[in-house]
Amino acid sequence: MEFWVGDSKLLLPALLNHITSQGEPLAFVLIDGDHSTEAVKTDINLFLAHYRPIVPLYLLMHDTFYPPCRQGIL
Repeated sequence: MEFWVGDSKLLLPALLNHITSQGEPLAFVLIDGDHSTEAVKTDINLFLAHYRPIVPLYLLMHDTFYPPCRQGIL
């Protein structure tokens, strides 16, 4: 097991490229941004731009009832 800690704008593309290059299936993702609209929106867009599922994937969003997070999701 590995833990990658840092700024998601920098780590998320690298992590998703690593997962893809290893051929590892990714079946669960939790997006829990810093509770700002832009951070949530950025994390979602980074994920969608850098990963294509090879198995069924569950994508969950945290704090969806918090207005800034909800706006970022929309």
